[in-house]
Amino acid sequence: MSFSVAVAWLNLPLISSPDLMNERTFEINIEDHMGFLRFYMGHGEPPGELSQFLSAALAHWIQEHPDAKILAVVPINRDGDTVELHAWFESR
Repeated sequence: MSFSVAVAWLNLPLISSPDLMNERTFEINIEDHMGFLRFYMGHGEPPGELSQFLSAALAHWIQEHPDAKILAVVPINRDGDTVELHAWFESR
């Protein structure tokens, strides 16, 4: 099972003017492999560190699945940046 979570944030430009504000949208994809989760970047570009959005997506998944027990979480890094989270879980 695979699904996407679209996250929208406001990107404030250097010049503070309501007319110049634009919205930036990106996706965090979550693949559920029955006991194994994969969180990774989808379309778009996050306004900042990807790792904090991956962590927030994992926290959100945990809240939506109170019957699941997280066994382990491993960050996947590329060139020093976290690009994915892998998590193993079991249902209670």
